[in-house]
Amino acid sequence: MTSLWRERSGTVAVQVAVTAAALLGAGALAIDLGRAMVLSSQLQNAADAAALAGAAELDGAPGAMVSAQAAIAGAFGANSQSHADDGLGATVAVANVRFLRDATNEAADDTEARFVEVTVQPRSVTSSLIAALAGPKVVTTNARAIAGFMQVACRIPPLMICNPFEATLGVGAPFSATIGQQILVKSQGQGAQWAPGTFGLLDPPTGNTGASAIASFLASANPPNCYGPGVDIRPGQANSVRTALNTRFDMYEAPYFAGAKNNPAYRPARNVTKGMVAGGNPCNPTTASPPQAMALPRDSCLIAGTCERFGDGVWDLAGYWTVNHGGSPPAGVTTRYQAYRWEIDNAAIPNADPATGTTLENGAPQCSGVAPSDNPDRRVLYMAVVNCLEQGIAGNDDDVPAIAYLEAFLTEPVPSAASQVAIYLEVVSVSTMGAMPDILHDMIQLYR
Repeated sequence: MTSLWRERSGTVAVQVAVTAAALLGAGALAIDLGRAMVLSSQLQNAADAAALAGAAELDGAPGAMVSAQAAIAGAFGANSQSHADDGLGATVAVANVRFLRDATNEAADDTEARFVEVTVQPRSVTSSLIAALAGPKVVTTNARAIAGFMQVACRIPPLMICNPFEATLGVGAPFSATIGQQILVKSQGQGAQWAPGTFGLLDPPTGNTGASAIASFLASANPPNCYGPGVDIRPGQANSVRTALNTRFDMYEAPYFAGAKNNPAYRPARNVTKGMVAGGNPCNPTTASPPQAMALPRDSCLIAGTCERFGDGVWDLAGYWTVNHGGSPPAGVTTRYQAYRWEIDNAAIPNADPATGTTLENGAPQCSGVAPSDNPDRRVLYMAVVNCLEQGIAGNDDDVPAIAYLEAFLTEPVPSAASQVAIYLEVVSVSTMGAMPDILHDMIQLYR
């Protein structure tokens, strides 16, 4: 009897059976969970691809949402899964598409649609090995992805203007300037009320908003910064703006730039014709009158005072050409920017004529010790345009939507009197999406 109690030989088989069942169950669970996880991953990848494809079409143009729907359908056609066994086939199908203007609110039209949310049809996998032990188990999974279209402006000075058209066309008016039209933008001053046509500054991405840092970014030939559709704005500092922009005219003034004439980051434009003659000091030119030199004239209505912010594109091209070149302007030159570029491209920048002994202006840089360059063109500015009235801008404001980016030609230096700081610009182009490939860049991004 005692020996019977001590007998252990049969327990091995029991232990092996129990262990084998546990291992079989664990293995079955691992296999089935693995299939479910792979299915979930396949569906998520398909949702991501479809959302990105749809977001790439959301350029704000008419028909954008229709194009996005087609792109989403095409993306689903190219994606399939292989682990569902619910009898619905291998192709992933869309369950729902929503177009959004922000993280939560649906878009009312093509203009508002900036994001797309794609939800895929749920798919199922039935456990095969677990079913033998615990009965059939169905695991159902689906996926959702949100992607958005955003445009960022890079390598531009941290400068913005309040949309001047709000003053004439009403709050929220589109920015509808035309090529060749001159726009006068003025400083509204610290603490003053924002108004259509005033300019301000954007916070640099470095976070340094000191006056000298702002001036450096404004004057830089290649500012290392990008701005999205939402910008952080602050009132303009007149001296920062004036002295920074004037470096582009070969003018190096205090504060900030009195000793910067040999700094390549602040090199001048190749053509700095500004209606001034150097006299005895090329770094301190004086205003000249015909027949010595002539600056690019302002629009006639701005000179006459019959228009306040917007010129009419009518300017004295014939007079400018007579003084600085003699004869008539060449065919095809109608805007100030075209005249400026013709002078550069045809080696005809106004200059003194040693043969006649005249004292015409030398429109090539005379003060800077750095070779000028057209890469980038230093008298072309890109700046954000903001509907200040519509947005209720008051002082510093963050994440303000830019309705457009203006490409503008700086027609003359900024006056030295801080109380009269004014920037005269000629419109080269206006872009809300993609028309400036070197400056504006599309970013398609997942937000799920």
